Parts: sequence; structure tokens; C-alpha cells
Amino acid sequence: MLPNPYTPLAWLEPSLAAQFEASCYLYVAVLGVFIWDWMTAFPDEYRMIRGRRIRVPVIIYYISRFSTLFWVVTNLVMQVGSMPSCRPLRIVIGITYIFTSPSTSALFFFRVRAVFIHSRAAIVFFALLWLSVLGSSFVVPFTIQNQHIGNTGRCINTDVNNVAAAPTAFNTLYATLVFFAISFKLMSITVIDSPTWKDRIRYFIRGDGLPRFSKLLFQSGQQYYFATFGTNMLLVVMIALRTTNPVLRAMFSVPCVAFESSMACRVFRSVQLGAMMDSPSIASLSNLEIIPGSHALTTSYPLRILHGRESVSATVNSTVAHSVREGELAKSDRLDVQGAANDRV
Repeated sequence: MLPNPYTPLAWLEPSLAAQFEASCYLYVAVLGVFIWDWMTAFPDEYRMIRGRRIRVPVIIYYISRFSTLFWVVTNLVMQVGSMPSCRPLRIVIGITYIFTSPSTSALFFFRVRAVFIHSRAAIVFFALLWLSVLGSSFVVPFTIQNQHIGNTGRCINTDVNNVAAAPTAFNTLYATLVFFAISFKLMSITVIDSPTWKDRIRYFIRGDGLPRFSKLLFQSGQQYYFATFGTNMLLVVMIALRTTNPVLRAMFSVPCVAFESSMACRVFRSVQLGAMMDSPSIASLSNLEIIPGSHALTTSYPLRILHGRESVSATVNSTVAHSVREGELAKSDRLDVQGAANDRV
């Protein structure tokens, strides 16, 4: 007989009890950090929607926010709460994931659509990739099994199927292709005269030679990708390790999903606010839909033209003649370079 049969840890082996307790502490910490991150973002979110029509990407933004918050809370309740049956809440957690991960990924589909606005094939390709992320998320409700700990009301994971790694793997592949596609597209508009491979790598890492707004798109994509790639790979590896107990294998899913959503929302806000603050003329266009061929507006901004390791200052007149979607400005390729420039320019 156990001295206290209603204490959950008394029913578990010491190593499993320690991991279960660590997962409870981790989920509490993730919930606190996620709420803190959202509270610090309130001023930016208010500026993002103030006086503007609510568009689909902003709705998706808040779906990602609220579904991720609900995902973290339900996983925490599963760990620390007492309930008559573990199955209903497990199903709710699985269904919540169907909204959480695809909505976060959709924020980057809107970005890639704005960058490749003139390439229908690219848009269709990335739409199909996003659908693969959405489709794979439907397996999550069927990949985790749990049960009560002894005769207590607390629940513990008893099995995690390897298929549970599929949504994270698809999401990582999708994010990788989006990141490199946008990066190469933006770097293709950089004015570079006879660069070396070392120069190309440096330009790719730092985004030198890009206009201010394009550089914001480039660097924010880097922040998201390199911040989330490692956590996603860790989660995939942990789920794939059948020798590890289910508590440890599933434990990293909560911080991974929460961190990915926070980073994606942070990047989305920076692009939205960057488009609004880039210049007075661009800010006034951030909510408009400009039909190709019917409207045009010319704005001037400084540009650095790179030649090897040297740069030349110039002024660029850029004619806006295409769609302005979700705050990410798609400009025409016609640039008139004026100002001081040497013969190499």
C-alpha cells in the first residue's frame, strides 16, 4: 500500500516522476512568457489596427495568438488538473493544434504571396505547401495516448506515435522554402557589380544593397527562421526517439509551438509597422489596393549601389504601379537612378 495514494508522483518511478514534474514547471513557465510577450506587444498591435480596415492576415494573426494561448493552457491543465477522464481534453488539445500551427504558417504565406505577386506558379506552389502543413496537423489528435496516474485524477502521456513528428517536419520544410525563396527574390534586386562569392555570401547574410523596406522583410525572415529551426528540429528528433519515455518526447511540443507563434507574430508586426512608417507616401498606401495600370505613385528614397566592397550613394524614384497587399508593398521594377555616381554605376 502506498502511504498517500492520492499523490500522483507516488505512483511513478523516480526518473519518470522527475520528468513529469519538470514538464509541469516548463508549461507554467511557457504560459507566463507567452502572456508577457503578448502584453508587451499590445501597443504595437493597437498601432497596427488603429484606423485601419481589418484584413484577412490580421484575422489570421489573432487566430494564431488565441489558439496558441488556448493550446498552452489546455496542455497545462492536462498536466496539473484533476479530471474524471483524460480522453476529452486530449482530443481538445489535438483539435486546437489544427488551428495553431497552420495559422502561424499562413502568416508567412501572405508574405511570400506579396513578394511573388507577379508569379502565379510560385503562389500556387507555396499554397500547396501550406495545405500540406494544414493536412498533416489533422493527425495530431490520433498520435498521443494518455491515462490517469494510478487512482488519481491527474493524467500522463503513455504513448506518442512517430507520426506526430510529421506536422513539425512539414512546417519546417515549408518555412525553409519560404525563407530561401523570399531571400533570393529580394537579393535578386540588389545592384551588385561583379561580386565575388565572398561578397555574395556577405550580401545574403546582411542584406546589403536592399531598400529599407525590402531589407526589413529580409532580416525579419532571418530572425524567424533561424530562431525556430533549431527548436523544430529538436521536437522532431525527440518524437522520433522511441527509446525515450512519452512524457519527455511530448514535453517540448508546447514551448516549440508557443515560441514559433510568438516569433511569427513579432515578424508580422514588424513588417506591418515598417510599411506604415517607411515614408509618408508609403504609409498612406498601406491599406489601398492599387489596380495594375490604373494608378501610379512615385516616391524617392536613398539607395546604396554596391561595387565589390565599395558603395555609391544615389537617389531612387520608385513607381508604385501594382498591388499593395497586407502592408507589404509590391513595387514595380522600374527604377530611375539619379545623383552622384561614377562610371562603374
